[in-house]
Amino acid sequence: MRPWHLGNTTVRSPFRLRDGLIVLSRSDLQGKLRGTENDAAFRKLLGDSGLVSLGDDITNSVGRKWRSALSQLGFIYSDISDKDMIDHITPSGSRLIKADNVPAMQECFLRSLICYQIPSPIERGYTFKTFS
Repeated sequence: MRPWHLGNTTVRSPFRLRDGLIVLSRSDLQGKLRGTENDAAFRKLLGDSGLVSLGDDITNSVGRKWRSALSQLGFIYSDISDKDMIDHITPSGSRLIKADNVPAMQECFLRSLICYQIPSPIERGYTFKTFS
């Protein structure tokens, strides 16, 4: 049996996801999180805000991992027919940003997890159908 993947384990805390969304919402990077240059810019944004330690990550994987976690949980758009909306904050992400207490944040995460699909559409090699 293979393990399931949920978001990205390097994010470690749901509160950090909210903080990352807040930082993203205040930047000019919405809609610009893909590609080598943008991976580096998002990584720098997260580092400059104190959310991550930048270290010597020459691959800029931090930006990709955070984008992956935010999109898998439905807080930013990832695969949508309106290509202008990719990597923009979703209504669910906006609700998480506006949540001002732990129960409100928990509600956002609960709704996100209800919609989360295992395995995610990007995971291959599973022999069972996707479920939520």
